[in-house]
Amino acid sequence: LGHLSKKRNTRDEGNGKFKYIPKLTLGTILSESEIDELNYFIMYGTLSNQRLGAGERAGVLASYRAAYGRLPKSVAEWSDVLKIAIGRWPIERSALAENLAKKQFQIVYKRAADLSVNVDENALMVIAYGLRPLDRKTASEVAASNSFRTIYKHTPSSAIDWDVIRAIAYSGATRAKENSATSANTKSTSEKVACKSEQVFNTNLAFGHRGEEVTQLQVLLKCLGYYPAQEKISGQFGNKTKTAVVAFQKANKIDQTGTLGPLTRDLLNKNY
Repeated sequence: LGHLSKKRNTRDEGNGKFKYIPKLTLGTILSESEIDELNYFIMYGTLSNQRLGAGERAGVLASYRAAYGRLPKSVAEWSDVLKIAIGRWPIERSALAENLAKKQFQIVYKRAADLSVNVDENALMVIAYGLRPLDRKTASEVAASNSFRTIYKHTPSSAIDWDVIRAIAYSGATRAKENSATSANTKSTSEKVACKSEQVFNTNLAFGHRGEEVTQLQVLLKCLGYYPAQEKISGQFGNKTKTAVVAFQKANKIDQTGTLGPLTRDLLNKNY
């Protein structure tokens, strides 16, 4: 804390562990030292992100987890967290997060993202990784929140919801004018993007299970369009996950058990 000219405050640390850590780490298994690292970042930050408050730094970690399906542990992973906190692109890229971002872009802007256009690429990176603006504009964020509610018909609650709002507020991307001759028959490029996961599903999963494999299952099913786009990734196998698994099984013409058994796992591992 010396480089921050701060003294350790164990009371604040306790408040952080009570207020931010349980929700942030839900469904994960972390050591006490790893939890402390998360909490120290939230409560104290680093020189580059002192403009952010504790809640905003917790949000950066939530965006990181939404993008990668895990919380940072290594030096390289923490380096990417610091980049996200100051609006820079992370070194590690997540194809799954970027494919999901393309789907959200399509919902918001009613067109596919054009990666040759800087503002579109910026919007995708903000949605995928939650890049924070260096200069916050409250009025822009309020307007973007209102736009989000109009588009999605619900109040923002998850990390991806707030990342979409940041894209609306700061990226500069705009909606295309509707073309009635083509809009009804044109399928978004983003909907055709293959969803690839680095996760190998080795465990049978069912209602009530929680953990990293459930998180990765939700992320993959969301990318494939079976898990609701507006639903947050929780790491808990509940009704929404069961419904998504059933939909995947139905689409692949296998028994609709609503559980991730050997046949369903084999399909996911071979194809995605």
